[in-house]
Amino acid sequence: MSLDRRTTLKWMFAAAAAVPSLSALAYTPEPFARDVAKDQPGYGTDPDLVKEWQPGGPWPLTLGVAARLTTAALCDLIIPADDHSPSASSVGVVEFIDEWISAPYPQQRADREVILPGLQWIEAESQKRFNVSAMVDGGGMSGQAGAVQHGIARALIVADLAMRPVLKKHGLLTRDPRMKERKKPGLKRARKAPQYTKR
Repeated sequence: MSLDRRTTLKWMFAAAAAVPSLSALAYTPEPFARDVAKDQPGYGTDPDLVKEWQPGGPWPLTLGVAARLTTAALCDLIIPADDHSPSASSVGVVEFIDEWISAPYPQQRADREVILPGLQWIEAESQKRFNVSAMVDGGGMSGQAGAVQHGIARALIVADLAMRPVLKKHGLLTRDPRMKERKKPGLKRARKAPQYTKR
C-alpha cells in the first residue's frame, strides 16, 4: 500500500491531535521542549521582518535535542530524499517547525499545544520499543560506527520483518567484507616492502 504525502500528513496531524493527554509519557533527562513564552505578558514588539534572521534570532527556540531528532526523523519519514529532491530535514523543515511553535503569537501557541504532545508521544513510544546499547572493540571509529549501524539494522529486522525492504534499499544490511590484510614474510606490512638498495 502506497500513500501520497498529503494523506500521510493528514494522518500524522490527526494522530497528534488525538493524543494530547499522552504528553506525560515522555521522559528525557534534559527538557524535551522549553516553554519560552510562558512568563511573557503578550508578545511585545514584532521582529523586523525585512532582516534576515538565523534560527533562534527573533525569539528563543523551544525544541530540545531529543525533540529536534524526533522531528527530523518524522520529517524525513514523510518527505524522504529521492532522485529529484532532498529530504525535509536537510532543507530546514525542523528549524521552521521550531521557529513556528516558539513564536509568542496566539495562533502559533495553539499549534504548539497540538504539535508538542504528538512529538512527545512518538518519543515515548520509540523509547518503549527500542533501547540500543552497543559495545565495540577494535578497528577505527569509522569501522566501529559501521558495525553498530549494521547491528542495529539486523536487530530491527528481528523486531519487525516488514522493515527489511526499506533497510535493504538503503544498503544497511550489506556487511562490509573488507578486512585488514595479513602481514607477509619479508615485508614490513601486508604490501610495504623495505627500501631497495642496489648494493
